[in-house]
Amino acid sequence: MNCPGRMRTLMLVMIAAAALALAAWLLLRGVGEPPAPASHRAERTPRAVPASPPPAARPGGLDAPSPTSPTAAPTPIGGGALPAEARPRSAIDHGRAWATLPAVYPMKALSPASVAVNLSGAPVSMYAMAPPGDPPATRPVRGRVLEGGAPAPGVTVIVGQRLMIFAGHLSGAAAAVTDGDGRFTLAAPPAARWALALGPHSWSALTPVGDGELAIALAPAAAELEVTVREDGAPLDATLTLALGDGVAGGTVSAPDGVFRFAALPPGPARLTVGASLEFASGADAVAPVDVTLVAGEVVRRTIALDSANATVAAVPVVAAGGPPRTVEWALVAPPVPASLAELRDRAGSMPLFGGVDAANTYQFHRIAPAGARVACAIAKLAGASDDAPPVVRWGCAPVDVPARGVVEVEVAIDRPAE
Repeated sequence: MNCPGRMRTLMLVMIAAAALALAAWLLLRGVGEPPAPASHRAERTPRAVPASPPPAARPGGLDAPSPTSPTAAPTPIGGGALPAEARPRSAIDHGRAWATLPAVYPMKALSPASVAVNLSGAPVSMYAMAPPGDPPATRPVRGRVLEGGAPAPGVTVIVGQRLMIFAGHLSGAAAAVTDGDGRFTLAAPPAARWALALGPHSWSALTPVGDGELAIALAPAAAELEVTVREDGAPLDATLTLALGDGVAGGTVSAPDGVFRFAALPPGPARLTVGASLEFASGADAVAPVDVTLVAGEVVRRTIALDSANATVAAVPVVAAGGPPRTVEWALVAPPVPASLAELRDRAGSMPLFGGVDAANTYQFHRIAPAGARVACAIAKLAGASDDAPPVVRWGCAPVDVPARGVVEVEVAIDRPAE
């Protein structure tokens, strides 16, 4: 018997089958498409996006009250939406705004002290996780939700120290649905400060969480918001970050055509910060925030006009030793180069921090004006000499001449030890 020959034949067949399986897997994942350019350079230009048709109108148009039928189909997008294949390959997708109100708000516990509510009415797409250790301490929070003075059954109530909007979801510490008498009971951490009720026709205002029973009233009509972002008069593939008073932290949504439509938000103050969708996960678009006041039964409309008369600074981190950084903080300051790490922190103030794979990426400072001299600086934490050793801190700065327009790249050597 020619066993070696048969074994060789069998091995070749197995290798060929594995290769075919790998090719099929790559094809399904789209890895076989041409890769995105790997250059550090990131050119930001206004993206000419075709004007999209208006969204499906509610009865009476955008200014009309939300539909009262509990079977109204939700629309889980805000503004006109480009098909996925038309979006830039590396653009960041933070999720969409919610252009209509759903009849119900699906929720999902992500951990013993975290819950997410989908604001479009679709199932929650976030992953649950079980952190190590004992479950956190909780206390009962009870209350009642009214709508027009009558009990509001089937309303979602979410509480937390600070709520967060992200990727079309509202996250907090705990949530519950009201019963037939509009009442709810949930277990929340002692630090929970705010409650928000989400109804099929409107939301409540942010309600402080105290020691007694909560009395929450849904607004008589939805407080709506429409924001249009343009750059040089053309639609801009943009992001919008919302901060709603003290109770809802800034959350980011995106719109390829630069039009954001929110069918409901809590009545009260709101701060809007817009910018271009960035081509890398690490970066900042320096646009001054816009403050508005949301009113029940009204649609607040704002057009934010940007221009391209500015530059982008692409800062490339260079770490000579110690392996890839665990985290990197970035700052762009005026000359001269800081003489110490303490001086850098004092002059830079709050510095954005990135970890994981983003730590080693090029960081982009967008919309920098006027032209002139700047200093790009970074502070990195590197792995210690052993697993038990604390991280090693290194920092560095590099001068850069910022042009009036375009992109300038600068390498920042992160090699100076912390004092």
